[in-house]
Amino acid sequence: MITELRRLRDEAGLTVRQLAELTSYSISSLSQATSGRTLPRWELIKTYAANCGASDEQIAHLHRLWQTASNATAAPRRRAAVTPVQARIPRPRPGSHSSFADSVAPSHPHAGTPSEAGPPPAQPPHDEGDQLAALVSHAYSLAQAHGRDPSAPSTNPYTTALNLCTTADHFTALMQHMWTHSGKSLRDLVRSMRQAQVPVARSTLHAVLQGHRLPSTEVLHAFLNACSCPSTHWDLWHQTNTRIKIARLLARQERPVSRFARLRLDPVRRTALTYTTLLILVITQLIALLIQTSR
Repeated sequence: MITELRRLRDEAGLTVRQLAELTSYSISSLSQATSGRTLPRWELIKTYAANCGASDEQIAHLHRLWQTASNATAAPRRRAAVTPVQARIPRPRPGSHSSFADSVAPSHPHAGTPSEAGPPPAQPPHDEGDQLAALVSHAYSLAQAHGRDPSAPSTNPYTTALNLCTTADHFTALMQHMWTHSGKSLRDLVRSMRQAQVPVARSTLHAVLQGHRLPSTEVLHAFLNACSCPSTHWDLWHQTNTRIKIARLLARQERPVSRFARLRLDPVRRTALTYTTLLILVITQLIALLIQTSR
């Protein structure tokens, strides 16, 4: 399939930059489509070929090749390919949160076209912070919003995975899984977020995808939108994120926290202790120097 795409572009006499100007995709996304590192979405392949002047028969042939590659990547226990940007994120150890996504996440999420996603909510959701009462209230409101039509069948391919998600590492793994199948680089995600009027710093998004922190409601909202996740599926993602935050707060309240752990979690106290220690060391050195000179 990759060879066929490259041949079509060569026959059309187009550079990747010129092809990007003809489509709605970025240069990096089009380059990754023919890099062989990850399987791009069919919409990208079809747009790529159509703008290179491919005939209907050639597009149909490409779709068969893409379907074959798509079925191959769905084989059990096969790890998803990563983009160069993803390669900079430390690979999880065997048995960690990566294996959770490999085991329960859908093989081809959101295979429909962006038009099938439906319009995004008029107002982005507001983050409730880290207060337990506010998070519980937020979880109930999300559950009510998600259950407005109980008779409607669930079309979210991540429903099972999100329901099985119990830890922050699990949630991070599912976000990485969605990112992998979006076919976008980290730079593309940040650009899409800014276009949706939700500016998110690249360092913040990178920290979330590395598992250093759980995403805020605004960041998760922008991430799902940038990954072309249908807006009808967002409630369950937000509900799971809130549920995990509540579980972490409850566990923190039930477990006695040592003074050292409390100090480690408080950056202000940690910084103050560091400067105090340095000051004591300097004063000690000055006293020792004065004693030596007095002799």
